Amino acid sequence: MDSKKFKILFVCLGNYCRSPAAHAIMEDMIIKKNLNNKIIVDSCGTSAYFAGDLPDDRMRNVCKKRGIKCEHIVRRMTKSDLDNNDLIVVWIIIIIILYYILEQMKKKLKK
Repeated sequence: MDSKKFKILFVCLGNYCRSPAAHAIMEDMIIKKNLNNKIIVDSCGTSAYFAGDLPDDRMRNVCKKRGIKCEHIVRRMTKSDLDNNDLIVVWIIIIIILYYILEQMKKKLKK
């Protein structure tokens, strides 16, 4: 990824429905606004239940009906995701709490 581009990461539990849908929709909007040379979008999950698979068929069909491509491969969040994104958008309170805990751990490890 180009370090000069603004990086957005969408995170949910499994990276199977919500975050890949947001990823696909945002990517579509970025392309339509001709901002793909300035913004990079990605998504991941805090678990690895479906890692390596395509996202949920129902969600991909909803996107497809709206002309939005969803070709993302489900993946689990890594430490580099926390370090290398400018904006991280998370779903459900437990993931927000997990993100906060990980950030605090990262700060303590740097000391």
